[in-house]
Amino acid sequence: MKSEERSVTLRNEGNALYKKGLNKQAIQKYFSALDIAPQDSAAYFQAMSNIAVALINLGFPQYAKQHLNRISEKSTHTGKLKQIEILSYANSELFVPPRQHLYKGHNKFYAELSSAVKVGYSRERGRHLIAAEDIPAGSVIGLEEPTFLVATRRLTNCSHCARILPLSYIPCEECDARFCNEECRGASEYFHWLMRHTTYVPDHSALDLAARVTMHFTREELESAFASQVDRADVAIPFDSKSFTSILRLQEQNFDDHNASVSSAADSILKCTKFLENMGYKECAVENTKQFLVSTLKSIIGRIELNAHLIYHDPCEWILGKHLASRLLIDAGITLKHSFNTKRLEILDSSNDIGDIVAVCLLPVASIANHSCVPNLITSFSDKDERCLVIRTSRDVFSGEELLHNYGPMLGIHSYEKRQVRLQNDFRFTCRCEACVMRGLHPVDRRLECRICCFCQADFVPNNPVEFRCPSCALDKNVKHAYRTIQEELSKMDAALEVEKWDWNNDGIHDEVFKVFEKSLKVYYMGHRRLEDFVERACLAAVKTGYFEYAEKYITFLSGLRKLIFGGSYCSFLANASLLTVVFEIIRMKNVPRMRSKIRLRDLKRMVSVVRSTFNKIYGLGSVRDYELNLLLEQAVGPQAISLILVPSSCYVYSTLYSDHGGAGKWIHLDCQQEAGVGG
Repeated sequence: MKSEERSVTLRNEGNALYKKGLNKQAIQKYFSALDIAPQDSAAYFQAMSNIAVALINLGFPQYAKQHLNRISEKSTHTGKLKQIEILSYANSELFVPPRQHLYKGHNKFYAELSSAVKVGYSRERGRHLIAAEDIPAGSVIGLEEPTFLVATRRLTNCSHCARILPLSYIPCEECDARFCNEECRGASEYFHWLMRHTTYVPDHSALDLAARVTMHFTREELESAFASQVDRADVAIPFDSKSFTSILRLQEQNFDDHNASVSSAADSILKCTKFLENMGYKECAVENTKQFLVSTLKSIIGRIELNAHLIYHDPCEWILGKHLASRLLIDAGITLKHSFNTKRLEILDSSNDIGDIVAVCLLPVASIANHSCVPNLITSFSDKDERCLVIRTSRDVFSGEELLHNYGPMLGIHSYEKRQVRLQNDFRFTCRCEACVMRGLHPVDRRLECRICCFCQADFVPNNPVEFRCPSCALDKNVKHAYRTIQEELSKMDAALEVEKWDWNNDGIHDEVFKVFEKSLKVYYMGHRRLEDFVERACLAAVKTGYFEYAEKYITFLSGLRKLIFGGSYCSFLANASLLTVVFEIIRMKNVPRMRSKIRLRDLKRMVSVVRSTFNKIYGLGSVRDYELNLLLEQAVGPQAISLILVPSSCYVYSTLYSDHGGAGKWIHLDCQQEAGVGG
């Protein structure tokens, strides 16, 4: 609900913050004031004016200019905007991901795939991807931007395209939804009206995505696609991933609308009069239109449930990351500069609750790849367009080999039983990949589940939490008495692995914690979930309190664990394991001056080179990981020894923009080199 009065109140709260020099907090108030102000009202343009001045102070004059241009185009407000002249402005893009390129160009039938890949079909495997030639590890074999998606992050991402919002975004004319610009707002007119201005209740589910697809096409386009469906086995014909036909070629399952949600959604779509008038439904009877919409929605949902993809932050910048390396850096007080994207996210959302998932979408080409728990493909969103799925080979692939993606459950992360249950529940198939055909007996699976017998050192799956003997030794009368004497001690050790039982802020626990760790290695294999969680917590506590001798052993264990499990191919788990050692060395150098020897610095640079090479195989050259590794090296060896990636020039702005927070017309000099790291 728009409210000019509420907008003025929020703007005044922002003014109070601005006068205290709190530009970031002020602009967040101005954003809220803009979202709620009635379109074209005085409050709307006043909020926009204040945002522009705050953006200049924060080091983003290119976005300020876009708002100033919008204001100047409104004749009723030209009196307040006397002159705008931006002579030069800074490149605030501290880091922007590079554009990715397909290995050996485009496939002649599938523009999103490399020419080194072909699409095959068989009754057993369905449509699938095959290497048409030998492909080296790290090669980009697929690039696909989604046409059909539903955004899940309201404050930080565009409601239409799900990209991170520019700081010059505009709100919906009727509600507080945010869009990149007028183009995105106009393109989302029908679907957004359904989601926010009817009785439809959005839940970011398959039904939302089905509605988005349905409202993207005219009735004639939908009917034509249904009438001329192509045989899924015919793979050697041009494939248009943006067409409705591409969706109909996806694997389908029956959809049972037991709670009539589809019928209710169709009723809500029928209230979108502009959609009905402009997309070919105007002359149709209401009942016929509803039947057609219900049938279309059900057909799409049956395909979405097996083929939907999530768009998420990957690579997630360390400043937002939740993995161990990020937590170690934060606890150690090492300041990492924002990238262009993280700075925008921080300014857009005051809650600092930046979720990983950005949108749910359909990717008709990427969905062709079959699953394996030991995939030879790895995906990320490392392209310049942060929504573009980048598909790389995770190891060298030979000609004729099937290219396999991972649908979530992965060997080394999930047990055999958990993988099978999840794949059956979510995708309706039983996995028979090279790991699953061993039915839990794969060496990596056994590491996750098995204990080591305290007598014969054989591995076994315990029947109960306090069993530390294998079945054979349990039947041996000679070991029964000896077992009774050590079972209690082993049970205490096992209970001590519960991370909640320790006061991790107590410096006096570390000797005892390390003893528990050493004893546990006689019972659990490297890779066991229970042991890994305990070691991660112990490592964080040891680094935070300066127990670097213990922390080094924990780091060695954790990095060795990942290398043992994922050493055969490139993946983020393996890369982050290599990164742990680098992060630890930098933290130790910062806290223990005698560690900053020339030999150690040389070794550190060599380690960084190895880690960088690993990340390049996963995300490509020049990714945000390269940028962050340079920043880490700067922490260790000093800024003079590292050439940073982007150094923007100074910025001069002259403006007599009328703002009610005290921004007078004057020359503003922005020392962007000083503020490049934090953007203000």
